[in-house]
Amino acid sequence: MTSAAQVVSQALLIGGIYALCLWAVGLSLIGLRTKVIPLALCVLGVLPAFRIVSGTLGPLGLLPDAGVLWVISIASIFGTILWCLILGIVLLRRSFGSTAESAVDPATADA
Repeated sequence: MTSAAQVVSQALLIGGIYALCLWAVGLSLIGLRTKVIPLALCVLGVLPAFRIVSGTLGPLGLLPDAGVLWVISIASIFGTILWCLILGIVLLRRSFGSTAESAVDPATADA
C-alpha cells in the first residue's frame, strides 16, 4: 500500500530532476549562443534534453516501449549531474584565473 507521503516525495523528486534538466539545457543553449561556456559542455547538454523529451512524450504514449529508452533516460539523470559538476569546475577555474590575473600589480610587473 502506497502512502500519500511516498507519492508526494516521488513527484517532488521527478519534478526536481525535470527542473534541473530544463535549467541545464537552457544554460547550454545560452552558452552555445554567447560562447561563454565551452562547446563540449554545451554538447553534453543533449543528455538532459533527452530526459525532458522522454519525460514529456513518454507519459503521452508517443515514444515506443523499448528498454533502451529507459536506460538512456536513467543515464540522462547521471549526465545532468555530470554536466553540473563539469560546469562547476569550469566556473571555478575561470574565477581562480581571473583573481590571479587581477592580483598582479602592473607597477611592479615591469620592474
